[in-house]
Amino acid sequence: MNVKELIASGILESYVLGLTSTDETEEVDQMAQQHPKVQNEIATLRSALDEYSLTFEQEPPPQLRERVLKSLEGLKAEYSQFIPQSEEPVEKVPQNSQRVVPLRSGNFSWMIAASWSFLALSLLGNLLLYNRWQSSQERLTLAEAQNTTLAQRVNVQQSTYEAARQEVALLQDPATRRIELQGTPDSPNATARVFWNTNTHQVYLAAPRLPEPPSGKQYQLWAIVAGKPVDMGVFDLSTNSSRLKDVLNAQAFAISLEAQGGSTTQAGPKGPVLLLGKI
Repeated sequence: MNVKELIASGILESYVLGLTSTDETEEVDQMAQQHPKVQNEIATLRSALDEYSLTFEQEPPPQLRERVLKSLEGLKAEYSQFIPQSEEPVEKVPQNSQRVVPLRSGNFSWMIAASWSFLALSLLGNLLLYNRWQSSQERLTLAEAQNTTLAQRVNVQQSTYEAARQEVALLQDPATRRIELQGTPDSPNATARVFWNTNTHQVYLAAPRLPEPPSGKQYQLWAIVAGKPVDMGVFDLSTNSSRLKDVLNAQAFAISLEAQGGSTTQAGPKGPVLLLGKI
């Protein structure tokens, strides 16, 4: 048994309470001599035992005292014939006769004190075991929370990987068209690139070079279908590429600057068109 297993086993608590077997006591003594961590754990448990004893030290309840005294009186009456009536030396008992040990009231007082001490030790033992169990439960809860967080991260990574895989597959597909968007007079230095698959109709917007939009504004991609603008969705500049809405029979793509949330197909671009690229 190593140090970690010894501390977690609960043997040290029994050792401090004097409840270990001879073999267990020898094992703990040997481990304590070899490992300072075991010595510190034993010292901590003994300190807790002292503190518990001082904290919960109290007189027995009066009702219990009365019941115990009445029981003692009954025992004294029952065995009165065996209790000597004076302090004179007891006569010698013949060798072949059975010797009866006298019962004295002091013995009963000692038994009561011993009973209370054992009860206190038992309560302390239960308290120490409960604290150790509670600590184990807290460590288990923490481990479960860490596992949940790790699982969530794995799910996010898997989703990111799947999105990247689909994007690569689309770029490698011969049916994918690459459309370069050039800046209009409203934004002559802006550029962007659209990848559109004519079979799956998937659309990706890649590497947009645009200034950060003003507060309350957002960029929106449009497809020109049959001469009319079709909403493809709004996007942010925080990512290099964005998957937007699918489209059929696109003739061109454009990007405008709209109010937060974008415009609709029915309304068309309300803000300035900053980029345009024909297929």
